[in-house]
Amino acid sequence: MRSDSRPGSGSTIWAFLAAIFLVVLSLAISLAQTPSSPTNPAPATETSASAAQTQPRPVVMIDPAHGGTESGAVLNPTLLEKDVTLALARRLRQDLTSRGIVSELVRDADVNLSTDDRAGKVNSGHVVLYLCLHASSEVGGIRIFSAMLPQAENTNIPFLDWNTAQAESLPNARSVQQQLVAAIQKSGLPVRSLTAPLRPLNNVVAPAIAVEVGPTSANVTQLMLSDFQAAISTALTNGLAASVRELESSAPGAPR
Repeated sequence: MRSDSRPGSGSTIWAFLAAIFLVVLSLAISLAQTPSSPTNPAPATETSASAAQTQPRPVVMIDPAHGGTESGAVLNPTLLEKDVTLALARRLRQDLTSRGIVSELVRDADVNLSTDDRAGKVNSGHVVLYLCLHASSEVGGIRIFSAMLPQAENTNIPFLDWNTAQAESLPNARSVQQQLVAAIQKSGLPVRSLTAPLRPLNNVVAPAIAVEVGPTSANVTQLMLSDFQAAISTALTNGLAASVRELESSAPGAPR
């Protein structure tokens, strides 16, 4: 067999193959170091919105008293307290929402709830204020209550006394009470400020108040009139707006 006598032909081929190998190796290394991108990357705005949704927002918890088989006061043969409080609570929630104040109802249907159930629901939520609504046939307008706490039997116990859970928040509750009274007075509705040993006010950790609505005349059906409920809800919303903002800004975990 005759050998190829052309000078350098073998070395040229090997140099060419080595160059190709180096190019391929360089591309492989480059691809391996490039981070892979998700098939469907989520927009940054969606991620931010999702993160925001996971943050609990402070709320006003509105509690329409009574419900279910517990009718509350029989205001007249066809008018029950539980129905008045629920109608007013729904209107108040709507008015607070229109002012940018997050609110929820303890009950939004005709259901039975014990005072312990109500306090437990409030205490397990991210609540800045608990507002319990009552209705009465007693003429006199609106009565605003804050808690009157019993004397704690043992202040050295390592857990919170259920009957005096309101103690730490009572100063804030009475501040809200004063602002509500001032706002209602401006609306022209009669109003009184009172304290009472009421449940579940005593059992609630957040600032807690009760509002009892009575007619301004002997006509108790006034309590379900749309105009009357609108006037009460507006007055309460005006009083709550500033005080709730203050409570919200000082609540644990609130955005600064």
